[in-house]
Amino acid sequence: KHYVRSGNASWKRAAQAFTHLDAFFGETTKVITITKARVSDYQDARLEAGAARNSIRYEIGVLSAAFGVAVDQDVLATKPVFKQPAEGEKRTGFIEATDFAVLVASLPREVADLIRYLRMTGWRRGEGSGLVWAQVDWDDEHFPGEHDEPVPGPNACIRISESDTKGGDARTFPFANASELRDLLLARSRVRNGLHVFHRNGKPIGDFRKVWSKACKVAGLEGRLVHDLRRSAARDFRRAGVSEGEIMKLCGWKTRDMFDRYNIIDQADLTRAVARRFGDANGNASGENGKQTANKQASAA
Repeated sequence: KHYVRSGNASWKRAAQAFTHLDAFFGETTKVITITKARVSDYQDARLEAGAARNSIRYEIGVLSAAFGVAVDQDVLATKPVFKQPAEGEKRTGFIEATDFAVLVASLPREVADLIRYLRMTGWRRGEGSGLVWAQVDWDDEHFPGEHDEPVPGPNACIRISESDTKGGDARTFPFANASELRDLLLARSRVRNGLHVFHRNGKPIGDFRKVWSKACKVAGLEGRLVHDLRRSAARDFRRAGVSEGEIMKLCGWKTRDMFDRYNIIDQADLTRAVARRFGDANGNASGENGKQTANKQASAA
């Protein structure tokens, strides 16, 4: 009830956590029996069942939040503090451009378009699959009269409200100067059928794990997650010179801590950084330093 009242977009994920909590503690268990020791037992049981550490941390966080709501509503007097298990390893999966092309080619058209959108924007899966045409602002007031399809103006953008995002932050993603994204949205407008931008015969795209898994196998990307597209998009933005603050605004990271957890700097990035600082293996300056040196040499000549 609290999640619904607050308009929290992540209830589906929280409900999954409660499924595991209910299975262990029992739906009719008394609050007084949910002690720190029992919560530790829960963590052990989940680890033994093969659950990821970060998933367990999330579930304990949901349990703690439930106690917090009970205290806020005067159902309980105090809120216990449960010790969290150690963090699991940060995921470092990226999907490179060549692999991504094979992946997309192996997916059904409607799913492929959604996957392309997620890779371009860095948005979460639910934010992409739930996107409706009312959230796409074509900024086409300067093109009056009838035309076969939208004519994006200079301020064309996608807008989603606070209630549509996991972090509860309204977001704007301009696409007037993003030709690939603009063309994708125009292509989707040509097959428009109902409210949703991405759909299957007019209905929102639901679970596509089977086709995703099959396409990943074809592309040699077994074990990769749809969420890895978010990490890959953030790295693409950073490599293009976009500031980290701007990436957080565009893709929807509310805190720097959450952004850092995505570990978007890889070995190749570090190698390029060192090359820019110290020059290449032959001692020649590279990157911007190289350009400046070349310019100075040309001027001197």
